[in-house]
Amino acid sequence: MPDSNTDENAVQASALPTENPSFYGSLLTKIREEDKSATHELLKDAAYPGYPRSAAQKRVHQELRRFHEDETHPYISVAPIDGSWKHCLACIEGTPNSAYGGGVFWLQIKYPADYPFKPLSIEFITPIFHPNIDSDGHIWLDILDENWSIVMDVEMVLLSVLSILGSPCLDGPSLYSEIADIYINDYESYYEMARIHTEAFTCKERPDEFDLETVIFTPPETVVSSQPNSRPGTPEPLSFSTPFSIESSD
Repeated sequence: MPDSNTDENAVQASALPTENPSFYGSLLTKIREEDKSATHELLKDAAYPGYPRSAAQKRVHQELRRFHEDETHPYISVAPIDGSWKHCLACIEGTPNSAYGGGVFWLQIKYPADYPFKPLSIEFITPIFHPNIDSDGHIWLDILDENWSIVMDVEMVLLSVLSILGSPCLDGPSLYSEIADIYINDYESYYEMARIHTEAFTCKERPDEFDLETVIFTPPETVVSSQPNSRPGTPEPLSFSTPFSIESSD
């Protein structure tokens, strides 16, 4: 990336969409229909008189209902897994003009028993090359930790995750050094590697919902595989787990 702060900001901004094209979200059309149907079934069962629901369960049901009544964000989706309010499968479509554009990324969400007083947890299932996401799919977002508020909901969280795909957060305590170094010092290489990994790992096929607990997260690598049976250009696994923080230049 360029040395000056002005040029650096300009290059980073160029990776963000200036507007949402009409086609953005079209990759999730079928997925959103399926998710809406699964959510409807969950809420229908919970509507029976005498159906026991905790405060956390009622809150999650309300969030899911509102989510699928809202058609303004066609590039994110979420649905309960196997009829459970505690465990959801979500997906996001990468933002146009970013290295993740055209990719469908899958995530799993878990709600604690004392939600929303404690934040939900969310992890990437799809491997991704990003400074704020580690090799286990854990996401660094302040709203999932010290800045969580009970007014936040799953839609806000998914939109926040989508936001850092286009504009990684570089002023937090939990960046991952190998990817962050590339992003800061050689943005073009970062973009190219993130793009290669997006094309290699993203998929519109829904993950096996019954196997999420045993998913093996295979993170991307920065070099081409040398294995004899590998598809040409397929990245090899590599762990990015070193916390990294950037000192303020002020």
